[in-house]
Amino acid sequence: MKIIKQPILMLIFITIVSNVVVAIGVSYPVPTEIEITPGNSERFFYQIQPGDLDVSCKPEIKNSAGLIISFDEEEQIVTDNGKNFYGTVAVPEDFRYNGQQIADFCVRCSPLQVDIQGQQGSAMEFVNCGLPIKVNVVGARTRENIPKLPSVEPEKKSIELPTTPFYYFMIILILLIALIIWYKRDKTKNHDF
Repeated sequence: MKIIKQPILMLIFITIVSNVVVAIGVSYPVPTEIEITPGNSERFFYQIQPGDLDVSCKPEIKNSAGLIISFDEEEQIVTDNGKNFYGTVAVPEDFRYNGQQIADFCVRCSPLQVDIQGQQGSAMEFVNCGLPIKVNVVGARTRENIPKLPSVEPEKKSIELPTTPFYYFMIILILLIALIIWYKRDKTKNHDF
């Protein structure tokens, strides 16, 4: 029975966890490499995709690499499929190093409101770190940094499955199987005099 009990418990746990786990996506900054001369600045953007949640996100600079980095919004609210957020990276006039500099930042996101079936509660904070801002410090610019991107999103094709009723059905089925096994085991123990 011990052999059967562990897989059943694991299956129940996986079923419940897979029903409540949510992921938030944060893209790498665009452009992926920025060319700047000392004393100048350039713009970049990144996208936050919150899945099914409405989230509040805050960017945090972890390593500036001597560059000046600022974000247009210190608190970023995302309530739809995805939203672009913009920032500026500048090279100080007296910057001593030529060549590639890599700064990085994190984005911390938390749900705006946690309400699961009418019950208020707490939620985990999602943290995406290691988002690189690659800057090539040059004496003279040789190219454009941000290509003009189309604002039209491609049509998303997805198949929606009725997952929640399926999970409940599986839990009930597993519990019934466990109950039948327990009942048969208990019945055989009572007749072994």
